[in-house]
Amino acid sequence: MNVNDSNSMNISDAYSFCSKLSEIVDKKDEINFTIIFNPEELDENEYNTLVDNLNSLDNEIIREIIDSFPNLELYDNFIISYFHLVKNWDYNDNNKLFELYRKLYIDFIQVFSYTWHIILLKSLSRSIIQLAFLCDLSPENKVKNYPKIEEASRLFSRMFNAVVNDRESLENSKKMSAYFITNLAFKTYFKIKNFNLCQSFIQKLKQYDLDKENFYKFPLADQVTFSYYNGRLNLYNEKVISAEKHLYHAYINCSDDVECQKNKRLIFLYLLVTRLILGKFPNEFLLRKYGYYEYFIDLIKSIKQGNFKSYNEILKKQQNWFIRKGIYIILKKQMNTIMYRNLIMKVFTITTEGRKPLITYHSLIKAFKIAGIDDFDLDDVECVAVSLIHKGYMKAFVNNETQIIYLSKKEPFPNPFKRNSFN
Repeated sequence: MNVNDSNSMNISDAYSFCSKLSEIVDKKDEINFTIIFNPEELDENEYNTLVDNLNSLDNEIIREIIDSFPNLELYDNFIISYFHLVKNWDYNDNNKLFELYRKLYIDFIQVFSYTWHIILLKSLSRSIIQLAFLCDLSPENKVKNYPKIEEASRLFSRMFNAVVNDRESLENSKKMSAYFITNLAFKTYFKIKNFNLCQSFIQKLKQYDLDKENFYKFPLADQVTFSYYNGRLNLYNEKVISAEKHLYHAYINCSDDVECQKNKRLIFLYLLVTRLILGKFPNEFLLRKYGYYEYFIDLIKSIKQGNFKSYNEILKKQQNWFIRKGIYIILKKQMNTIMYRNLIMKVFTITTEGRKPLITYHSLIKAFKIAGIDDFDLDDVECVAVSLIHKGYMKAFVNNETQIIYLSKKEPFPNPFKRNSFN
């Protein structure tokens, strides 16, 4: 509890609590509405006195006290759940605290009616997810299952459904918290690696017309966080162009303030990976600025050269770090296209100077072997060429009878994206 009583509301019993809350509700005071439902805002003496009083009352008497304030009728179950939390508060038992907050949160879903409730919603939601993580990610959790995190995700899903069904206009409705709740749900889904559950939130945001131009009416912090998670989700699902769009939005709108540097560094990492897949390379200054130089500088050189042997050696060397960041499988699976393009372009540059713009299958077989791909045959070469043409990485046509790839005289290897480096 707060030992400094400068923020004290002079709450010593159930009646004084309800009296103060009644004033707050009348004024629609969103700040104090949040403070009064936070046990940690009570100083130690205030807390002990309130607990003693609450322990002397049963729920029936407490309800009578609440009912004596007409504007608190909506909040009766929520207030009783909060009093139960106060009486049973225990810093040493996170599992117990989670269950207390879970009940409080369920009752708050019934209470949450106005935009001035949103700050309390955010406070309670953060408490839920922090406690869930403390419970399930503690060293004592030997089984490594995530019951509290999964329960938190279900609570956020229930809250989200209540939010998006508000019929008020966007600016005056609970829907203004839709992306905040979505982001917390995504945080739980990413932690338990259940990415498919994200789609139901995305579909409902579209269904209730909260995407497109309405997206930009939400707080910028919510936009940035959602764009980060949506970008990572698209990257995971190999929708790279869409991933780049979302991650770039998150990156340019994330503040450069010191308190946001950790988040910006994280966004940069996934934007970096996405753009590498697209053939967009960062400058060394940004790699050093965000602390990724040692992990990516040699990897980028291998990508530019189309050197699969070197690339795979670096991946193996840095494997543990890439796995911890959740990008190892992405780097293993999704970098092939741009590397094939770069390797074929290198062969084209060497073999066609002053000659007709063509490449033979056999010259590519030799190049692939040098680059570390030993198991390719002529059919594989043709499949790679057709795939690159289809994706817009190469202007050409293949002749499987002559086993020759005929390339365009003008820009045979177009960059399918306008930006080649970070802005």
